[in-house]
Amino acid sequence: MEALISLLVAFAAFCLVRYLAGKGDRREMALKLVGSEGLSRPAKNAGSSLYSIFWNGVDSLGRPFSRPTRKEEDLIREAGLDWNALRYSGVRRLCGALVCLALLPLGIPALPVLPLAFIAGTRIPPFWLKRRRLRALEGLSADLPEVVDLVAVLCFAGESLQRSLQHSISAAQHPQTRRVLEEIAEGLRLGEGVAEAMRRVVDHPCRELRRFARTLTRAEESGAPVSELLSQLATEMRSARRERNRARAARISVMVLFPLVFMILPSFLLLTVGSMIMGRSL
Repeated sequence: MEALISLLVAFAAFCLVRYLAGKGDRREMALKLVGSEGLSRPAKNAGSSLYSIFWNGVDSLGRPFSRPTRKEEDLIREAGLDWNALRYSGVRRLCGALVCLALLPLGIPALPVLPLAFIAGTRIPPFWLKRRRLRALEGLSADLPEVVDLVAVLCFAGESLQRSLQHSISAAQHPQTRRVLEEIAEGLRLGEGVAEAMRRVVDHPCRELRRFARTLTRAEESGAPVSELLSQLATEMRSARRERNRARAARISVMVLFPLVFMILPSFLLLTVGSMIMGRSL
């Protein structure tokens, strides 16, 4: 019972950290949906003060260990978080301390495993970031076909590429898509060429975004119509998305068999064959 309580405490602490980590993203998304992202911030209340105090404490906790690798920095950026090295290191140490704290009710027998528990707790944020990165890439891949199609329509109507991207930002549904388009549009607005602006995303892990960058670069180098190339690319992206959805649906139909085989079928055998065996023994 004590072990179950410890696990529940650790899970509750993890959920709290995850909620606080996504609070800023949820607020930014809500402001963009209502068109109030440019308004001044409201006066700080008790909740925002506690939020700032919490993250300041997390940053202080990670100050002696703020040396993430280049791979971890790319993971944080691709996951859509505005964390720095201090915050990432602090969150890892905080999760390790919470896991150790959750094991303390077990008493003296838990002391030898506290170092291993701390190490295991520090692995929770990287695991969560990888899951968040995967969801961000999936959302970006699903969002790009409509965005590319809209850019093609605007370019065909006579808009410049920079203004077409700027107008398409509001049509993007996923925050990661808006963030990437804003970076590209900002580079074009500052006078960068298409190839130079697309260099930011040419090595992005999202395959559809890399194809989008290569298409725009090829259109600038060859002088081909941007609208035609983007329309063809959007059609190919939609076809690929349908294939992914079809493959995902096929996997789900197979995964449904696991509860049937490992949960329903054993209970059925236990009630039928088990009762027959017990009847013969009597």
